[in-house]
Order: sequence, then C-alpha cells, then structure tokens
Amino acid sequence: MKLNLTSKGILSKNDSKLIDEIYPEVVKKYNDFIIKYANVNNSSPIDLLNPIFSRNPYQSSILDNILKLELLEIKLKQGEPIDVILIDNSELEYPIKQILKRYKVEICLKKVDLIYSQEYLLVFKNLFKSIIYSIVSIKWTLFLLKKQNDY
Repeated sequence: MKLNLTSKGILSKNDSKLIDEIYPEVVKKYNDFIIKYANVNNSSPIDLLNPIFSRNPYQSSILDNILKLELLEIKLKQGEPIDVILIDNSELEYPIKQILKRYKVEICLKKVDLIYSQEYLLVFKNLFKSIIYSIVSIKWTLFLLKKQNDY
C-alpha cells in the first residue's frame, strides 16, 4: 500500500475518518507544543502574530505535519502493510525515519518534488505566451508597415 503524505495527496476514506478521529488529540498536542515554544522563547503578546503560532496551513505546516506523523504511527501500530511513503516536505523526512526506526520497519520513503514540477510548468507556460506575443507583435508590425507603404 502507498501512503501519500504530500500536501496535495489524496487520502483514502478510512484514512480521512482516522484523521477526523485523532484531530482533537493532535490539536491538544499542537497547543501544548506552541505553549512550550512560547514559554521557552519568552514570547510577548506581539510574537503571537508570528506565523508559527498559526493553525492556518498556508502560514505554518506544523499542525498538518503532526497529523501526518500521527496517521503514520497509528497505521504502523495497527500493522497495516505500507510499501511506500510519499512526501513532498523535507521537514517530515527525519521524523518519519525515526518513527520507522522505532517500529523496526523498512519502508521506502520517496520524496516527490511537486513544487518544482509546478514551477517548470509555469516557466514553460510563460515562455509559450512570450513566444506567441512576439510572433503576433512581429506580424502586426509587418502588417502595419505594409499598409503604410501602400498609401
């Protein structure tokens, strides 16, 4: 079985239900982590605006990563066969290796570079647009010069 822990990954119906079940416990762990982090760093109230304190996945991936790690750990506890774990975030690589070592399991960890493939797609799209724009500009220039010479 392939476990997709990428940011754009699609979970199975059972994994989605499992995430919903463990969410309250994970949020409690997350809140404890943030409180410890704030206390260790002597954070002031203005520091709470720092994106690391946010649960918004677009600002901080901590809560999302903790959920993914908990999902993996539960699946290993249940003894589900996992052949490959897909990740797109190097932050998860070390904790996943530690979890696999703790359970004495050998699972292939594959890093997928989704960001780079999207960037390449954007570059090619912009390059294509630029070429088309250049061709159209040259054609219009030639057309207008021909019109001007005809008068």
